Amino acid sequence: MSSDGSSYRKIRDFYIRQYRPLYDHFVTNGELPQELHAEVAAAFDHLFRKSPDGEGSLDPKDAEKVIAHIKRATFDAFKMMFKREIREQYDRLHTLTYADVDNGKFLPDVAKAWNDAKAIAIEARNLETAAGDIDSDGWHAVFAKWNEIIPYVEKFSSWAASDKVARMRAKGKRGRFFNIMWSLALTIFGAVLGVVLGKMF
Repeated sequence: MSSDGSSYRKIRDFYIRQYRPLYDHFVTNGELPQELHAEVAAAFDHLFRKSPDGEGSLDPKDAEKVIAHIKRATFDAFKMMFKREIREQYDRLHTLTYADVDNGKFLPDVAKAWNDAKAIAIEARNLETAAGDIDSDGWHAVFAKWNEIIPYVEKFSSWAASDKVARMRAKGKRGRFFNIMWSLALTIFGAVLGVVLGKMF
């Protein structure tokens, strides 16, 4: 067993530098996926089972297993960010309702950002598969690639919260309401006309 505390420092540094910023992001947005809880709970369960004295006497191999759980939580967090804050926002934004925003440039910008972010996510998943062993050095490349989606998360969040998108959403709701009422009026008119014509003939 190692008693110099280096294994604990390695766990602490990975948790604080890699996982905690993503955790804080979800908390700030008022949602924390249960999948992240499960992996982090498994990490600390392993930690305290293998080091019950809490004095830094943790074998480096056990430290790697603890970090492996936190790595999985970190990758899950990236994937959830991509799904919830890029793909789902793209699905909401990519409609004809916004065709006239920014003189027609809005939808092409949204489509380009989506394609770029999707390409990054695909490459990150491929790197994750190629890395194989959770303890391999190949995971550094996976982290680096996933981190490239952060600017796109910020971009889609900014678009979703912008005044111009809010105005277009309100306009779209008014348009849908008008269409519903117009369809209802035509239906009623048709029914009344049918009754009148029936009585006449």
